[in-house]
Amino acid sequence: MKELRLWQFILAQAKKNIDVILLCVLYSKGSSPGRQGFKMAVTATDMIGSIGGGIMEHKFVEMAKQMLQKEERYTWLKHQHHNKTEPANQSGMICSGEQTIFIYPICKEDLVSIGILINSCRTTKWNAKDSQIMV
Repeated sequence: MKELRLWQFILAQAKKNIDVILLCVLYSKGSSPGRQGFKMAVTATDMIGSIGGGIMEHKFVEMAKQMLQKEERYTWLKHQHHNKTEPANQSGMICSGEQTIFIYPICKEDLVSIGILINSCRTTKWNAKDSQIMV
């Protein structure tokens, strides 16, 4: 039911004209705190869900809030290495895995699709594996 609550939160915020950024783990490998399919929604004042927690998640929440503040609307893929010896894209964590996060600003055109997702969550026995995106 976590999926349902996330999508309901996004729809409720969008209906109140509150901007929302969706963060989604598209890929994970090794000892990564976020697994493929983990999702999180962030507004300027609230959030729901998780992409793995820790300093890495905190950085992404702050990044999303900055996007909202600056009214920047673009999609973005950000790869993170959970290893401080990596030369680039360090997450700040030391669990030695890696993950790729998709950053997506929700727009009014998404509301119909979000409604379909909510109905699907309500009428189908939700399987976390079904929500994974293959890359």
